[in-house]
Amino acid sequence: MGENRNVILDDSAQKLFEELGGIEKRKKYKAGKPDRLAESLQAEQRKLDNQRVWLIKAIHLLSSYFLDARFLKSADTEKDLFQEFVQSLTKLSDISAKNPTILVRLRGFPSDPNTAENVDYEILCGSVTVDFDIIPGIIKRLGFRMSHLSDQARRAFGVLLDQGLYNIYLELPGRMPAKLQQLRSALQIISRFGEAAKAGEPIVFERKGRQARMPVIFDEKSKPDPNLTLVAGLNGLKPEAMRALVNKIDAWMQRSAAKRSGQHYISIFNAIYGVKSLRQKLLKPPIEVNSVRWLMADQEQEVFSKEKAHVAKLVVENYGHSPQQTVRVLKSVYGNDFDRINSQHLGQRLHLSSNLLTTIGKKPQDQEIKNEVMGNIKTRLELVRDEVYEDLQIGPTEDRDATDPKASLFGRLHTRVHKMVSFFKRRSSTRQKMKTIVYKAINFDAQDYDTLAKDFDISVDDAKDLIEMLKECFNAEGRFIRGAFARIMPAFAPYERKVFEFLWHYLKEAIHQKDRIAFLNSLQVLTARMQQPKRAFRILLADFCRQPDRVGFSDSKALMLAILIIRKYNKELIDIEITPEDVLLVKEELDKEVAKYAAWKIDQDQEKFFEKIQTVHVKLKEVLDAGDPSAQPIPLRYLMGLEREAYIFLTLIGGNTSHSVLTSAIQEYGNPQSEMYRLKQSQTYLHAVLQNLRVVIRGLGRVGRSVDLAALNEIRTQSQAFIQLGQGSKHEEAIINIMQWVEKSRESILQKGG
Repeated sequence: MGENRNVILDDSAQKLFEELGGIEKRKKYKAGKPDRLAESLQAEQRKLDNQRVWLIKAIHLLSSYFLDARFLKSADTEKDLFQEFVQSLTKLSDISAKNPTILVRLRGFPSDPNTAENVDYEILCGSVTVDFDIIPGIIKRLGFRMSHLSDQARRAFGVLLDQGLYNIYLELPGRMPAKLQQLRSALQIISRFGEAAKAGEPIVFERKGRQARMPVIFDEKSKPDPNLTLVAGLNGLKPEAMRALVNKIDAWMQRSAAKRSGQHYISIFNAIYGVKSLRQKLLKPPIEVNSVRWLMADQEQEVFSKEKAHVAKLVVENYGHSPQQTVRVLKSVYGNDFDRINSQHLGQRLHLSSNLLTTIGKKPQDQEIKNEVMGNIKTRLELVRDEVYEDLQIGPTEDRDATDPKASLFGRLHTRVHKMVSFFKRRSSTRQKMKTIVYKAINFDAQDYDTLAKDFDISVDDAKDLIEMLKECFNAEGRFIRGAFARIMPAFAPYERKVFEFLWHYLKEAIHQKDRIAFLNSLQVLTARMQQPKRAFRILLADFCRQPDRVGFSDSKALMLAILIIRKYNKELIDIEITPEDVLLVKEELDKEVAKYAAWKIDQDQEKFFEKIQTVHVKLKEVLDAGDPSAQPIPLRYLMGLEREAYIFLTLIGGNTSHSVLTSAIQEYGNPQSEMYRLKQSQTYLHAVLQNLRVVIRGLGRVGRSVDLAALNEIRTQSQAFIQLGQGSKHEEAIINIMQWVEKSRESILQKGG
C-alpha cells in the first residue's frame, strides 16, 4: 500500500516523464474492474473538453475576420468564413443555453510562468473556461488529433493582441435569421474598423441584404470608437444623429457623475443601453470590444460606483494606448486571483498600482478615487498567502532616491502602498510566531502587538488580551482545552472572522492529534455564530481543493463547516461528527448567496474538484480492499464520512460540477455489480456503503435532470440484486428505504421537468 514519494530523477528522465504526463502523485486503484466513478468523471471532463474545443475554434475563426479583413472583400470568401463561424456558435448555443455569451479577455499576468504574454487570454462561456495553459491537458485527454488546438489558440490570441483588442464580448445568435444577419454585419464593421479609422474612409458592409457605407464614429473626446460605430451601422443612424446622441449622453453622464448613488457608466456605449428609452429604440450590437468593465467585472449587471467608474476612465486615459498595460493596471487593483499569485507578480502589481496613484490629482474630490484604489488594494492584499510576503522584496517609497541600493527590481512604491504592504509583511511574521501558541512558547514584541492590533482593528491592550485568551485554550503540554475555548468564545465576537482564519490555517495541523476532533468541533461552534461567514467559506473551499491529489484529516471538517455556513445557523448541526442526512431537505434556510458563489467557484475549478473527488474515492476503495482497514493511515470510517460530506455539500450548492459528480457517483454506487460491493471489506462495511448510495440518490432528487431518470430507473430494477448483497431483516429494510428514495427522487425530477 505504500509508495515512494522521494523519487529523484535526472534531467533526461524528468523530461521524459513530463512529456508522458508526469508522475502520478497518488496510487491508482488496481482491482479487477475499472472504477466507475472515475470513468464517469473522466467522461464528464471529456465532454467539457469538447465544449472547450468548440470555443477555441470559434475564437480562431473570429480572429480570422481581423487577420484577413483585406482578403474578405470577396463576398464568397467572407460568406464561407461566416458560415463556419456560425456552425461553431450553434454548437456553443446548445451547450450554454442559459448563458449564451462568449467573453474573450486579456488577463495581464500569466498564471503559468512558461506562458508567453501574447497568448495570455482567457475565454469564458457560461461555466466553461479556456486559457492557453489548459490546452495541453485537453490534447492529452482527447488524443493527438487535437494537437492543432495550441496553434489555433496561439494564432487567435496573437491576432487579437496585434489588433489592440483586450476583450471581446459576443452574444450568441442562436438560429434566428435576423440575429445571424446582425452578427454578420457587426463582424464586417468591427473587422474593417481599424483600417477605416487609419485611412479616414467609410466602412463598407452588408445590412439587411444590401451594401451600406458607414463613416467611423467618434466618442465624446473625438477618438474613433468601434462600439459607437457598431451602434450607428446596425441601426442605420447618420453621423450627425450619432454626434448629437453622443453629446447628449455625455452631458447626462457628467450630471450623473455628481451623484454618489445609482449606476455610473464607463463609456458612452454602456450609458446608451443604460437608458430605458434608448434601449427600447436602438438595436444593441451583438459584439462589444475593449469594454473596460469586462476587465473589472464578471457579471453583466454589476453596478459600478462613482469612484470605480472614475478609476476605469483614469486607467483608459493614461494607459489606453497599450492593451496589456491597461489590463495589468486594472488587475493590480481589481484582480480576483491574489490568493494564487507569487511574489514576483505581487511586486509587479504593487508597482503598477503605485504608478496609478501618482496619476490621481490632489483636489478634494480626487481623495475618493484614491480611497477606492487603496481600499481595493487592501482587500486583495488580505488574500495573499503569507509565504508570498516572506519572499517579497519591497521597493523604496516614492520619497527615496531611486539609486538607493535597497531599491528593488520594481522601483519606488507610492508611500501609502509601501506602508500597507509593509504591514502585511509584518503580519506574516507575527502569524508565524502565533503558531507556537499551542506550546505557549510565544514571544511577542511591541511591533507584534501593534501589528495584531491593526490587523484585528483593536487596541494594543485588546490585542494582548486576545493572545492571553488564546493561550488559555491550551495546557502546559499543548493540549486543547475545549471548555476554556467555549467559555471565552463570546469575547471573540468582535473579530470572529480573523480568529476563525487564524485558528483554521495555523492550528488545524499543529494541534495535538488526539485533540483534533474537539478542536474542529469548537471551530464548528464558532462558525455557526459568525455574522458574515462568506470569507470563512472561501477559506474552507480553497483549502479543500489546494492539494487535490491528497486526502487530509481536515478535509471532512472543511466540508462540514462549509455546509454549516450554507445551512445558516442551526444549533442541531453544532458539535456533531457527521452532517445529518436530513439537511438535504433544507431549502428556505440556505444562504443562497453563499451557495451561488460556491457553485460558481467549483465550476471555475472543476478539474481540481474532479481530481479531489477521485482521490478520495480511490483511497476509500484501497482501504476497503485492505486486509486490515484498522492498520491504514486514514481510517475507513473517516473516508466513508468524507465522501458522504462531499455529496451532501454538492447537493446543497447545485451547479454543473455538482451534477457531474453526483451522476458519476450513481454509476458506481447504483450498480450492485460494482466493485464497491465486492472488495475485501465491503460486506463488513456494507451499511456505510449503502448510506452513501442513499445520499447520492437523494442528492439527484434535488439537483437531477430528466437525463438522470434512466439511472434511477435502473436502480429500481435491481432491488433484488441489492437485497442479495447482504443478509437479515435490517439489510432488507435498508434496501426498501433506498428504493423509496429512488421513487421520491424520480418524482422530484419529473415535477421540475428538468
